[in-house]
Amino acid sequence: MGIVRIMGTAAVAGLATTAVRRRLDEVRQVRRSVAEYREHWRDLAEAHDPDSDAVRYVALGDSAAQAVGASTPEAGYVATVAQHLAGTTGRDVDMFNLSVSGAKAADVLEDQLPRLAALGFVPDVVTLGIGGNDVVDRRISVEAFLDTMAEVLAELPPGSYVADPPGFLIPPFEARSDAMAVGVRPLIRDAGHHLVALHRATRSAGHLGWVRNVAADAFHPNDRGYAGWAAAFIEALESAGT
Repeated sequence: MGIVRIMGTAAVAGLATTAVRRRLDEVRQVRRSVAEYREHWRDLAEAHDPDSDAVRYVALGDSAAQAVGASTPEAGYVATVAQHLAGTTGRDVDMFNLSVSGAKAADVLEDQLPRLAALGFVPDVVTLGIGGNDVVDRRISVEAFLDTMAEVLAELPPGSYVADPPGFLIPPFEARSDAMAVGVRPLIRDAGHHLVALHRATRSAGHLGWVRNVAADAFHPNDRGYAGWAAAFIEALESAGT
């Protein structure tokens, strides 16, 4: 019996070690995808024909707009929204993803909006998903986030699709994300943009949904999670008749 117990313990330990290694590999892949996906979107933007009649879709935001955590960039919400636009319009969609991993609201204001203006055309559709990094950076107060967002919203093209921050279910980020979402919603509407109810969509999944929808790094969504994000954006597009 002693030998059996030892062998059983060794087997369990081996399985645990394998699981840990697999998890670490998955986390490393998420980290590698930051650079890989950035290059994907850059190459895609440079490949567009400026004389085509394609729908021009510009995405602003952070690593979630880059699809970090997804198995491929096409599994993220930006690509899914583009597929929806192509299906509803019957036209090709040119994607210009100006988002940056790690970006906060201030980075959209200082970097992404100037790059949007430099494109030299008026986009047909603009989406903005920002706030997750502001939530976890406790140096940024809720008031500072809302002040910055007011400036961002004033400079966005009219009728842009703007998400409130995703919901967090871990204290103290839960209270911060709730406060930021509540505060930014009237700002989005008052500025003439369409609210994407991302906070509601992510919070409604609950703790079990979070476990099922999160990538290996326990921060970014996985493919299933991004499908929920895309659904929130598409719901806003359909409600607006876009």
